[in-house]
Amino acid sequence: VCDSYLRFIYIVIAAPGKTNDARAFRRLDGLHSRLGELDQEFFLFSDNAYPLTNSLLIPFSGSEKTADNYKRSFYFWLLQLRIRIEMAFGLLTTKWRIFRTNLSYSTPCSSHII
Repeated sequence: VCDSYLRFIYIVIAAPGKTNDARAFRRLDGLHSRLGELDQEFFLFSDNAYPLTNSLLIPFSGSEKTADNYKRSFYFWLLQLRIRIEMAFGLLTTKWRIFRTNLSYSTPCSSHII
């Protein structure tokens, strides 16, 4: 999870990188509890791999995203947030170049390195 200042505020290694996002999300009990603690005016934005909840918003799918001006506007701002996440990862990998390659360690060992 990244904030608007490109700072990572929640990091967890739940599974190897080849694991399906939805399966890895189900393993994140700590994140689920934090989502439940969010005030009602705050949300996290994600992609379609995750389920829509009261505190986790996902984009509209297919032709829904351009159905009307409200959905187009929502989709535009969601893309802007996704660009911010990509920028945060870019800064991370620029500062610590080890993250530009696959770590050849087990998942528990990789989580200790990170």
